[in-house]
Amino acid sequence: MIDHLHITNFRLFKTFELNGLKQVNLITGKNNTGKTVLLEALRLLAAPQEGSVYTNILAERGEFEHHRIEAWNHFFHWDSVNENTNNSFKINHLELVQEQNLGHLSSQYKVLVDGKEVPHLVQNASHHTADTKPRDTAVYLPFGGESRFPLMELWDKTTLTEYEDDVVNILKETIFPDLVRLDVKKERTLVRLKNKKTPVPLKSLGDGVQRLLLLAIALVNARNNFLLIDEIEVGLHHSALEMLWEKIFLYAQKWNIQVFVTTHSHDAVRTFTYVLDRPDNKDNGAYFRLQQQRKTGFVEAVPYSLDELEVSLESNLEPR
Repeated sequence: MIDHLHITNFRLFKTFELNGLKQVNLITGKNNTGKTVLLEALRLLAAPQEGSVYTNILAERGEFEHHRIEAWNHFFHWDSVNENTNNSFKINHLELVQEQNLGHLSSQYKVLVDGKEVPHLVQNASHHTADTKPRDTAVYLPFGGESRFPLMELWDKTTLTEYEDDVVNILKETIFPDLVRLDVKKERTLVRLKNKKTPVPLKSLGDGVQRLLLLAIALVNARNNFLLIDEIEVGLHHSALEMLWEKIFLYAQKWNIQVFVTTHSHDAVRTFTYVLDRPDNKDNGAYFRLQQQRKTGFVEAVPYSLDELEVSLESNLEPR
């Protein structure tokens, strides 16, 4: 668990503080206020010594270039890159440092964790390709990213264990009460339903069910870890969101998961508030809105108490 994030010179964040983090954290904000950047920072913080995560983040944004180490400049805030000076970013105890070699018109980069260098990480990672599989430590479910989610890898850790039952129960107790069993394959997922003689493809039941399957598998594989969900509402009807939040709070406490969720959805915020207001959850959740400061243009995180959040919803304030 972390209770704060201190970020400097990382992408959109020139200087950024996020304090008061809880077990389940919901982050909103307008476009281009850094919601996805925040999840990227958490991915790196969870796996600071894994070069494939750095290159995957660059590749997802179309910034990675094979064998071109200078692509790592994209991690720095654009102001510092334009200043053409030695750069560095810091995310809590993680640092990426650029050292320019003026004699050779090139740069060297190094990663430090708690002030100690991780040898050759950047140089080795520059040999990756855009398709190099990221070896995330955190469990990350990207926006609209079924093809980028390690479904089979996580399902192989789940099937034939007690956690497979949890996946089934999450689906049954949210939007899929007739579910009996799952058969998850790379090509397609089949499900057996009550009163049905033959299995049916999961996708034939709607995009929401497929998205919820990914969420359930991500949740049960995030034990003692970070769970990062970009735009939780994608593909889900508002009626399923409250039940999903119930499961997230339940399993986060049961399995020591710290959850970070972004959303653009008013319904996702409202249902989060309903579940947060329950006695067992009041001290376990936090809500933050990212916004640009008027004077500096820097992004700041504005925390809302439960009372403030309820008032803003009653006033129909836009969570974006």
